[in-house]
Amino acid sequence: MRPRRTHESTGVLHLPGGNEDNDLWFTSAQYAGTHVFLTVWEFTPEERRRIMDGENLELMVLGEGHPPVQLSLTTVELGKG
Repeated sequence: MRPRRTHESTGVLHLPGGNEDNDLWFTSAQYAGTHVFLTVWEFTPEERRRIMDGENLELMVLGEGHPPVQLSLTTVELGKG
């Protein structure tokens, strides 16, 4: 799976030394009175098959702390990128 730009994207984070495949597009928003960054990820056909076969999604947070996170499904339309 890879992060994708959407029509609602308001910014992008670049990996130092990376290329456009490493770009993390996000939408800056408010949720329940808190500032959030929303990212949209697109599954490959193989990943979609694996989910249909019963595999689950795992979230890995890098670093020492663990910020609040949420995973959900979205119908946000993908944009260029």
